[in-house]
Amino acid sequence: MLAGRPPFEGKNELEIVKNVKKVKYNLGIPELHHVSPEAKNLISNMMMYDPNKRISADEALQHNWIKLYDQ
Repeated sequence: MLAGRPPFEGKNELEIVKNVKKVKYNLGIPELHHVSPEAKNLISNMMMYDPNKRISADEALQHNWIKLYDQ
């Protein structure tokens, strides 16, 4: 949503789907150069494959980037 396209790359649709399943993404794409490091941090924390490492919805709502705009 921040870039206007998914951060998953691949040479074809099958490769992209494999990268989605592996949670292999790239937040360094040109479309995200304008996005703040805080926003990228939130996205990275929400996209953790391991649910024990992934932040909860409550934690996401307490993230600095969300709090910046929740006024």
